[in-house]
Amino acid sequence: MAAVVLRDSIEVNASPADVFAFFEEMQCANTLESRASTSSAASRTATGEATRCLAPDPSLEPSRTTPPPLPSIAMSTLRWIALALFALAIAAAAAYVLDIGRAYERVAGRSKVIPSPDGNIEFTEGGSGPAVLVIHGSGGGYDQGELIAQALIGESFHWIAPSRFGYLRSTFREGATFDDQARAYAHLLDHLGMTRSTGASARF
Repeated sequence: MAAVVLRDSIEVNASPADVFAFFEEMQCANTLESRASTSSAASRTATGEATRCLAPDPSLEPSRTTPPPLPSIAMSTLRWIALALFALAIAAAAAYVLDIGRAYERVAGRSKVIPSPDGNIEFTEGGSGPAVLVIHGSGGGYDQGELIAQALIGESFHWIAPSRFGYLRSTFREGATFDDQARAYAHLLDHLGMTRSTGASARF
């Protein structure tokens, strides 16, 4: 804080720039007064120089460029974030649809479907030997059971891999119970002429 005496008045809380301007003005005025006392021509010259001395220095003027208000910056940032998230969601949905389409193409035509009192039952089979019923988990249909059979059982067993209710081409039964699913499997084994089998299940 600085108190500056400007001629007959006192200005309180003057900034450093104001203090500097005050002393420069005083120095300029003293110089011009000494010159003005020599002649009238010098007086006129001094008057012009005084006008220039007392003119405000543009370099000391505060900048008139003000930053944009913070709320507008925040809103702009939020809009860009929302657009980026929307674009990511669209890309993820498109990738999901393409992946599902490729998955259906991969399993198309590799299974059989038989009717039953509980609806259609889709299945595939392979190998030879004692029968093993391979039940898939929630990550796929008969194709997952086929992968499990090939990886864990091999060709030394006759494995049967059905699709559970609602998976791929097996009929979806709302409110179906485990007993209903077991009855559908029994119908499948009867259709294949098997009176006895071993069960295998895996969940992924």
